[in-house]
Amino acid sequence: LPPRRMWDLFSNRVLPYWVTGSWVVERLVWAVSHSWAAPERRQYVWTDINSRQWSVPIPDDVDLAQIRIELLNLGAEYVWLDVLCLRQNGRDEAEKKLLEEEWKLDVPTIGRVYHQGANQPIVCYYSGLGRPFTVEEGALKSERHWMNRAWTLQENREQSIVAGVTDDSPPFPPEDYDSDTEVARFAQQLVGLPYEHPTNVFLALKAMQKRSSVIPVDKIAGLAYILQCNP
Repeated sequence: LPPRRMWDLFSNRVLPYWVTGSWVVERLVWAVSHSWAAPERRQYVWTDINSRQWSVPIPDDVDLAQIRIELLNLGAEYVWLDVLCLRQNGRDEAEKKLLEEEWKLDVPTIGRVYHQGANQPIVCYYSGLGRPFTVEEGALKSERHWMNRAWTLQENREQSIVAGVTDDSPPFPPEDYDSDTEVARFAQQLVGLPYEHPTNVFLALKAMQKRSSVIPVDKIAGLAYILQCNP
């Protein structure tokens, strides 16, 4: 299934997928991978981008305009970003019920958004949505890091684009994978992650075992696309 919604960066609006009128356009829908900030580090923004249907949870030190500019500079036009395209909590009980109904379909099929074709660009904010790319000492021990979240395992692709790169970001990939630095350790873990159809199912299970999730069953759901499970 294609995604229910997508962010049209040119018009700066979240639109229903069907307005594209063509399945071919799905190959051009970029997907953004990121780990959510801790609750105390989030802000909830009401924006016209999604017609103010729900407040958008993003890190408290970034804004959606900044994210849009970076994605445009990377070459994107249509983007799937969960906080904008997957319904979040609304204002009242009616919208909560609408969220429950949409999530019955949307949550189990999230993985499809990241597996639309061999050439589909995946933009990874490894340090948090819209935040500068850094790999500080001890960062990999945080359960909030991209490398330690259950959902991001199925979002990893070989052609992923590192987002948030600034003049202060470390060179990536590092020149020396074996050096005793946090960047080298992150690169080693990233290269060792399973992609689709792993030759050994235990590689995927081992990778998920160390990850954290708000709901325990998310670890099972996060393996579905990697292992190509039937619904």
